[in-house]
Amino acid sequence: MSDSRTMTPLSEAQLLACVKESGFPFELEVARELVSMGFEVQLGYRFLDRSKKRDAEMDIIARESAVTMTQRGTPVRHSLRLVIECRDTSLPLVLFGVANRKFVPQTDQMDADWPFCWIDTSRDQGIPNKFSSIAFDESRSKLFRKRFHHQFDGDVRFSTVTTVEWEKKRPKLHVTDRLRSTLANFGAFVEDSRATWLNITSAADFEKMIGGIPTVELTFLLLVHSGEQYRYSSEGALIRSTRTSLFNTFHSERGVQFFVIDVVRSDDLQAAITRIRNTAGLLLDHVLPSVLASGGP
Repeated sequence: MSDSRTMTPLSEAQLLACVKESGFPFELEVARELVSMGFEVQLGYRFLDRSKKRDAEMDIIARESAVTMTQRGTPVRHSLRLVIECRDTSLPLVLFGVANRKFVPQTDQMDADWPFCWIDTSRDQGIPNKFSSIAFDESRSKLFRKRFHHQFDGDVRFSTVTTVEWEKKRPKLHVTDRLRSTLANFGAFVEDSRATWLNITSAADFEKMIGGIPTVELTFLLLVHSGEQYRYSSEGALIRSTRTSLFNTFHSERGVQFFVIDVVRSDDLQAAITRIRNTAGLLLDHVLPSVLASGGP
């Protein structure tokens, strides 16, 4: 191991070169764009990876929130949270998917996709994702349809993401260690966040503790990258894309976490955020009556 006391000091030019070669300038570029869109941004968000029993980190957490009044004069606090990992590389991403059998809604059957929707409320009463179970119940609204949700607007479900590695001077597609680590980091964050929310909402007076206002927060995960992005499905064509929803599960001793990552090219970030905001608004309008009807403190 090198002894830093005997090393030649770096010049500012050398230090600047190190900075530019790192991923931090790209993270700051993404963060700056989010701030310009009205989000409050936190860099380097620390959380507990409960499976590995150690600290972990997400690159960016962005949040926007507001308090609005319902038609009956009830104040409601609602927020949109974006959890973001950044990837600055010229190597392309290729996502693989397959067309799923379409779910035909039944009055006595819950839509199997509900665990992929992430809705936290002040009235969860220690039940993780309590109101997500009604997220795709179209019988509750004449205005909401599942296909309006940007992650469920197509027939093909993407569940594998790969990139190129060079082996013996030949390019090969792999789910690289870095990609596996990134996906696992998202899963660990989902697990820790939901476990934390479960604990704090178990308190009978939780809503009073946060001001007595019903609160709803919707969370979306994003992998923002600077390279090209492609989709490949059973149709056999390689299709260039700027945004693809990647469906994932994370397994641990505590159970299975279901989550979706919006894989987004950085130059399409603003358009992707607009789609997410539209989805969040539709979901909020759809589930809020049930949240308010559940009773409060």
